[in-house]
Amino acid sequence: MKDRYLPLSVKANLVLLVILTLGLGIVTFLYYREVNDTITSSIENSLKNQSQILYSAIQNFMLPGEAPLAVQFFRDIQDLNPLYQVRLFRTNGVPAFSDNDTIQEVNRRINRNRFLPRETQLIQPTPAAPPKALDAAKNRPARDLFLRTESEGRVKVLIYKPLINLPKCTGCHGPDHTIRGIAEISTDITQSIQAQGETIVKAALLFGGALVALSLSLGRFLHRQIIRPVREIGEVCASVTAGNFQVRTSIEQKDEIGDLAFTVNTMVKGLHERFELSKYVSSATLQSLQDDSTAKKISATVFFSDIRGFTAFSEHIPPETVVELLNRVLSLQTDIIHSYGGDVDKYVGDEVVAVFIGETAPVQASKAALEIHRVLKEKADEINALGVGIGITTGELILGRIGSEKRADFTVIGDTVNTASRFCSAAQKGQTIISESVFRFLPPSLRTEGPYLLKVKGKTEKQRVYILKEV
Repeated sequence: MKDRYLPLSVKANLVLLVILTLGLGIVTFLYYREVNDTITSSIENSLKNQSQILYSAIQNFMLPGEAPLAVQFFRDIQDLNPLYQVRLFRTNGVPAFSDNDTIQEVNRRINRNRFLPRETQLIQPTPAAPPKALDAAKNRPARDLFLRTESEGRVKVLIYKPLINLPKCTGCHGPDHTIRGIAEISTDITQSIQAQGETIVKAALLFGGALVALSLSLGRFLHRQIIRPVREIGEVCASVTAGNFQVRTSIEQKDEIGDLAFTVNTMVKGLHERFELSKYVSSATLQSLQDDSTAKKISATVFFSDIRGFTAFSEHIPPETVVELLNRVLSLQTDIIHSYGGDVDKYVGDEVVAVFIGETAPVQASKAALEIHRVLKEKADEINALGVGIGITTGELILGRIGSEKRADFTVIGDTVNTASRFCSAAQKGQTIISESVFRFLPPSLRTEGPYLLKVKGKTEKQRVYILKEV
């Protein structure tokens, strides 16, 4: 049973989801930060420019002693934009124009009552300036201080600008201090923050929509261009493994997957051709393609079978009938030889050459011979009463590649092979001749006749042989 695995389509979608989430998430975050920084920087720059303008206006109002005009100017600004507020503070944090202390101090310094005390305050009492703003003004008089506050759901940005006691101001305020006051300019940015939040929500929705759209699009693309073709290639390979060589992929993509599909189709075609060719060569030949094909000497049992009277029979029968009967007889013999562990080395006309290897090879070859005679006799009507003569011997022989570089067989040669062939030639129809070396391995259950002395070509002495009898 195969181990369970995560489908490629699921993996691809997960990878896409992670990549897109990280990618678009980072882009959205950077966009949000950039927008936030831009808005903050814009507000600060705007306040800075406005503070400089107000600073110049305050100087122009104060030099001629027109403090009421400055106060009215601040009120006009706030009336025009309620979210915008301007306030002045003394260096001790007390709101300017909230009492007559400054008027009295200026009159004292110039030694005359130039400015008349007011009976009422020019502006309503307001909270004192934050200590942090005062400290910043005293310690860093040349720099403005920016603050951001949140209260009751409202967000404000404030700038505290020190009012420098310039030489032209010392006539009234005295030369014994650098800072003569602090200007506070504040603006309510709640609406901007809310708009920014709405922008982020819209961006998040767009991000989610883009994520889904891209995931679906890329997922569909991957499924169509990669996953489905790979699955089809896998199915073709599985079919070939099961023995079906007729399947092919239908992929026609002009890319690496298409090249792979073409290669698989070519491979299947080659495997089919090799499979068909394997019917015409021995198992030993096929095994030699995988193993070392160097010639070697082995001990084996050689089996020769030849159809008796086939040449005379074929002279009076149509060629197609001859071939059909020949293939029928050869197929019957081949199936039996394989069932007893033998390997058909070659077919030579109407002759079968087989090899049996192993300790029980003589017994298996003898049983195969008896079974062949029995089956051919049983199917005499189907094969026009054709029969075979068989010769079997055991001994050493040479197994190796015989032929040229362009055409060769992996076959057996040697005296043992020639002797088995001579025995086969001497055997009559329905008869099996075996050698003394085979006889020594046979159990009592396999009956024989003999021994007989048989003169064979290529041997000076007659050979002791036996004839197998039906069980």
